[in-house]
Amino acid sequence: MMHGRQHWGVLEIVGQDGRVLASSSIDGRGEPDLGAVDAVARAMLTAKHLGARAVLTTPSTFLLQLLELSGLRVEVKGQPESRENVGRVDEAMDPGDPAA
Repeated sequence: MMHGRQHWGVLEIVGQDGRVLASSSIDGRGEPDLGAVDAVARAMLTAKHLGARAVLTTPSTFLLQLLELSGLRVEVKGQPESRENVGRVDEAMDPGDPAA
């Protein structure tokens, strides 16, 4: 069980001139959940209403996977912060191989 807060990324609202209008850290306990996806979606709507864009900086890999699964397309700046390969397959399995 994880007790500490985890950093999931930074969300910036960037104006048409490239200036950062607002910036907010996205974090919480454990891995990101649908609440984090909702926060990103709301920020994207706010940015659109301001004639700006939402940019996610150094997001966690898991947050990116959730956003992709939800269908949200967000601009990403920087490399995703990766811990373990959560949800990733490290080696392929040959269907002809016997089960171990």
